[in-house]
Amino acid sequence: MNPSKALKKSDKPGAKSPWDLASLIDLEVALTQERGLDDADLKRRDRAFYKRYREAGGPAGSRSRAFRAWVEERRRESTKNQASPGQEAQAWLRWIRSLGFIATFLLGSTWALATLTAHGAPVNVLTFWFLTIGIPLLLTGLGFYLMLGRKFPHLPESPLILKRLLARILISGVRQTEHLFTDRIGSARKLALRAGAGELRLRFSDRHGLISALLANTLHFLGLGMVLGIFAALFSFKCLSNQDYGWQSDAAYVKAERVEGFVRLISLPWTCLFGRDVGHPTTREICNTRFFRNEGVKGMDHTASINWSSFLVFSSLIWGVLPRGVLLMAGRMGSRRQLHAEDFGQHRFDALWRRLATPDISIEAPDWEEPHEVHAAVMESDNSQAQGPMYLLIPQEISSDKLRRNVIKRLEFQYGSSPSEFRNLPSLPKSRAALLDELVALADGGRMDLHILQESFMPYVREFRTLLMDSRAKLGAGASLRVVLIGVRTGDGTWAVASALDRSVWNDKLAAIGDPRISLLSLSPPENI
Repeated sequence: MNPSKALKKSDKPGAKSPWDLASLIDLEVALTQERGLDDADLKRRDRAFYKRYREAGGPAGSRSRAFRAWVEERRRESTKNQASPGQEAQAWLRWIRSLGFIATFLLGSTWALATLTAHGAPVNVLTFWFLTIGIPLLLTGLGFYLMLGRKFPHLPESPLILKRLLARILISGVRQTEHLFTDRIGSARKLALRAGAGELRLRFSDRHGLISALLANTLHFLGLGMVLGIFAALFSFKCLSNQDYGWQSDAAYVKAERVEGFVRLISLPWTCLFGRDVGHPTTREICNTRFFRNEGVKGMDHTASINWSSFLVFSSLIWGVLPRGVLLMAGRMGSRRQLHAEDFGQHRFDALWRRLATPDISIEAPDWEEPHEVHAAVMESDNSQAQGPMYLLIPQEISSDKLRRNVIKRLEFQYGSSPSEFRNLPSLPKSRAALLDELVALADGGRMDLHILQESFMPYVREFRTLLMDSRAKLGAGASLRVVLIGVRTGDGTWAVASALDRSVWNDKLAAIGDPRISLLSLSPPENI
């Protein structure tokens, strides 16, 4: 399979990675399906793909773009031109959005028409405006508030009692829905469904920002259908109906001056563009369209209804449709930004990246017998005591609490000193640079005893030499760098002894650097501590 077909323009160097929801789901499905398969076969397949990918112009060192092309190839091989699981899920989401948009459009138009068709009485403009335009505008403002809260976390939070009330309502609805479906499918399917839900939670536990952005964007899309339905109902009713409009007043504090101030404030956006007398009733028309309960259209100016209907149409467009459209576009940009910022530097992606990017290296046995001891890079006696703070770096792909405790105990038992603190050693160069900057800040006047754990059978690669050289450059000549070798891990935080051949290879590579402050330590298994 030629991976050049999987490389789009956005996959080229300098462009953003074109991840979407379907590709993320397919990546997780592919990683799940490959559990338990032979690692050697996967290594040959993925390494051959990565070579073709690089020949096709794929950038080196970019997990995101390499994984994206890898997903495309796995999708073509596994689905045979049929919809993949991720594509099916994305299609379902589009159908839900489309049907929801139609439903909310009909709901908004029906709501507006039901409020407009008041038999025997004029439409109360103030009540109608707050019900059909004011409430959606408040919901739009809430959407902007929540969106800005991600960028400006110091905004005042909503009351805790409101959060608890909404959480209880949501949890109650989820439980009722669960009982509605699971009580009818039997215990076996219920367990399978819950297992699938647990797998989804595990796979998307680190994607709260993306999931919330997608859900919020769906809600904004449905809200746009609602305000468009209201706008369509108002526009059609203005063109096809002779309904009278006015404002009802039963108390002395609702006066014409206040209604006029409200109208001028709401109509300010379009009067600035089209003129002061466009799209709203005049002062005289406002005074002549006041009515009282149970009096109907008695004494009203029927010609003023035209301007009142124009006021409602403009209000629905300016304060209903446009803000919701802006919120929808901002939400889409937010979800795309979350997709482009997807983190593939996590531990669970390291195995795939190693299969793709690790060169095919074989070490042939020498013609002479294996040496029993290594002399050139063994820790000297005057370095046996720690100088400055002592830290242990463990590669994040093998790091565990049990392994860390065993290594520290074994160092104390075997060499008389051990690090008191540790850090996980990331695999990405930028993350390693940030870790070194942190260690420089913790060094005691440039003095530090830094232990770097390595599996002896792993090849001595350029990235590790770069790590040693950068550590020396940043920490200075006063720091001691100790490469701690362990053999094959046997499980439960234990390991085998490093072979003499591996120790010899590492010894030669470290000795070639010519740095007397770099030493090589070989740890025995921890069983006899």
